[in-house]
Amino acid sequence: ITLGKDMVFRDYVQGAYRMRGIGAGQKIHIFVIPEVGDLMRRELGACKAAAAVVNGGGTEHERMLLQVVAWLVINSMLSEQTQWSMLCLQNVSNIYRKNAFARILHGAEEFASSSSSSASASDPAAPLAVSIPSDKPTAESPLFKLPLRRSLQTFDETIDFSLEATVPDPIPFEKKLRDLLEEHRALIVSPEQHEAGHRLLVEVEELSIVGDSANRLDTEQE
Repeated sequence: ITLGKDMVFRDYVQGAYRMRGIGAGQKIHIFVIPEVGDLMRRELGACKAAAAVVNGGGTEHERMLLQVVAWLVINSMLSEQTQWSMLCLQNVSNIYRKNAFARILHGAEEFASSSSSSASASDPAAPLAVSIPSDKPTAESPLFKLPLRRSLQTFDETIDFSLEATVPDPIPFEKKLRDLLEEHRALIVSPEQHEAGHRLLVEVEELSIVGDSANRLDTEQE
C-alpha cells in the first residue's frame, strides 16, 4: 500500500482488508515516499497526544505502524472538519436561497414580461415592480413581497479570474457565515429563520478548531 498525502484511515483499511488472508499468513508492505514521511512527522509533531503514543515502546516497525495509523486518523479528522464546514455553509445559504427560489417560482411570468420595460432598462439594479395573481396567497406570506430581481441575483455567481498581487489573509469561518447572513438579511423573512442562522453561528463559534488547522481550512475555502 502506497501512502498518499490525502489518504485517510478509511482508504488505508479498505485497501488492506482486500487481502482476505491477513492474520492467516498474508502480509502487506507499506510504501512511504520521503515527502509523505516529512508531512507525517510534522503532523504528528504538532499533535502532543499522538506523539506520546507513537514514540512509545516496541520495535521500530511497530512504532512506524502506529505513526501511520495516527497520521491517517488525523487526516480523517481534517477531512471531516472540511465536510462539516461546507455543510454549515450550505445550511446558512439555504436559509435565504429557499426564500429567493420560492419568490422566483411565483414571479417567473411577471419577471419575463417586466424585464423588457423601460424602467428596468434604465436602472438594472432597481427591483422590479410586478403584479402578483390574485389567486395566490400574498397578504399572509412575506415571501411574495421580496423584490424579484434581488431574489434572482442571489443565484448569480460572478466568475473572476483576476489574481491578487499578494496572498490574502484567511478570514475566520464564523465571520464568513455572519457576512453572508448580513448581506442577504433582506431575504430572511421570519424570526425562525433568523434564529436558525444565529444557532448555526453559535455552533460554528463553539466547535471551530483554533490554530494552524483553522487557518489552513480558511485558506482552502478561499
